[in-house]
Amino acid sequence: MVVLVVEDSSAMRALICETVKKMNPAGVVMEATNGVDALRQMAERKPDVIMTDINMPEMDGFTFIERVLQWPDHAATPIIVLTTDDAPADRLRAWHLGVRTYVTKPIRQGALIAAIKSVVGDIDPGTTPMLRIDYDSPDDLLEDYAASLSRGEILVAYGRALPIGTSVTLTLAWPGQRESLHLYGVVRFSSGGAEPTLAIDLVDVKQREELARIVEELRS
Repeated sequence: MVVLVVEDSSAMRALICETVKKMNPAGVVMEATNGVDALRQMAERKPDVIMTDINMPEMDGFTFIERVLQWPDHAATPIIVLTTDDAPADRLRAWHLGVRTYVTKPIRQGALIAAIKSVVGDIDPGTTPMLRIDYDSPDDLLEDYAASLSRGEILVAYGRALPIGTSVTLTLAWPGQRESLHLYGVVRFSSGGAEPTLAIDLVDVKQREELARIVEELRS
């Protein structure tokens, strides 16, 4: 697997590249300092996954993404956006460009690895903590969807706190359910106390699209 990392901060780029190399020791990591540098390298080698920062000199991440999407040889390449917790507008703009996967800074290795695996289809549910939500009725699922699931987020009560960045598998169940629904995610926040609550970011785009389809069926 060839991963292109586009990040102007040398320290941040080194951290990301080190993590990618650990999970993909036989692969190749391409490094670019901005969108212009990245496009130049992509003319010579096609990456399997692109990870890009947003705020960069010469060509920012959004302009870079737009150029990639206009390039037939690369338009279908999965893109992961690197953003900050206080920049929801960046995530929304990336969403409108068709990018559904992002990792928030400060970068955590678990979240980074889960994001990459989500776009290359290599998450093994057997190796991650299993969480389950049993809804009393389909209407309860629809309420959760309207509140947060549609944005790729959910709060889950769990028996123990989990480290931020932990990859998890989340199962949703409700009366009359015709098919199992498993969602892969990453712990963004974990409260303490006797009954910890986890804030989970759902990272698999295809699963979120499947959830949206199920919700539409329940609404009809």
